[in-house]
Amino acid sequence: MENHPFEEVYSSDKDTSIASEGTLLTRELVRMLVVVAALGYLVGLYNLFSVL
Repeated sequence: MENHPFEEVYSSDKDTSIASEGTLLTRELVRMLVVVAALGYLVGLYNLFSVL
């Protein structure tokens, strides 16, 4: 099986070939959490400035 460039870009470690589906899933969850947190932060800032 070939390594997908997508995996290579997002993996900081060298053992991408032995990375299990669990680690990839966890990585996806972490990215989703970061995106959701950033969106919530932006919405909070917008609400703060609309009050001022």
